Amino acid sequence: MTKLPQYGERYRHQSGWTVRIVNVKLASAQTQLLNPDFTYEVVFSYDSSLKYSAMPLTWFTEVYSKIADAPVPKMAQSLTLPARIKYIPRRTYYSARRPVEITEEHYSNFL
Repeated sequence: MTKLPQYGERYRHQSGWTVRIVNVKLASAQTQLLNPDFTYEVVFSYDSSLKYSAMPLTWFTEVYSKIADAPVPKMAQSLTLPARIKYIPRRTYYSARRPVEITEEHYSNFL
């Protein structure tokens, strides 16, 4: 299994635009049964327009490449921990449900 994108990481599309990861979620049970490759869905926002979109993880990894890790929280910067201790920030969950813009190229049309 590939490493899942994390909240806040930035990715660049093959055509040049950049996005920021908002969430990685499990697809619906019906989608998973129809196509096991679409088990995870990546929700992201475009840096240029701040619009949200989603696509299956397998498609996302084909066209996007990682350009930056998630920013370090300010609290983590002020901590003085020994180097062998890794600070793991509290996870921020994506709770607001925003509708995904479905176009004729949306993956659900290919199921």
